[in-house]
Amino acid sequence: MLATADGQRAYVANTFSDSISIVDVASAKIAGQIALGMQPPLSKAERGELLFYDARLSHDGWFSCHTCHPDGHTTSLLNDNQSDGSFGTPKRILTLRGVGDTGPWAWNGSMPDLERQVRTSIEKTMQGTKPTSEQVSDLTAFFANAAAAASRRPAGPGCRCRRRWLGVKRSSRSKPASNVMCRPCIRRPRRMMSA
Repeated sequence: MLATADGQRAYVANTFSDSISIVDVASAKIAGQIALGMQPPLSKAERGELLFYDARLSHDGWFSCHTCHPDGHTTSLLNDNQSDGSFGTPKRILTLRGVGDTGPWAWNGSMPDLERQVRTSIEKTMQGTKPTSEQVSDLTAFFANAAAAASRRPAGPGCRCRRRWLGVKRSSRSKPASNVMCRPCIRRPRRMMSA
């Protein structure tokens, strides 16, 4: 964001639309848009990523999926919500990385498909309005592709979990540096580390 010297206008970069918004500061309204070039259509996973960070899916825009699952991972905190039909039973917030491959879903395994889990999370956990089929499909594509890809990065010899490194095959020509770690170990909070 950049404001004019007189403070009457602000210019805001819009990452996903590849544009700049001109904002009238006094009215707090967009006065215009500057396109920065042709923007290709977003894929389902890219639209899902936008929704993942969009607090408008929740009741009164209080939080997004990212709030409890930063960058698709975990805060490692406890959460008590009614998405599993109970109350007074806090559960640890788990990572969403690789979630496309971990069915059935929900804490009690009651969700046979990821789409139903996404819909339930928006309606019950986030207390949002009923999402469209397209929103559910886009979020599911994001979880299955982008979030899973982050968890599949091969571990290196410096990886704290070591278990994943032992199973990685590598050519004798490419020896990774000793400080290479898998993405989950880089981001996993220390208190969650296992030997």
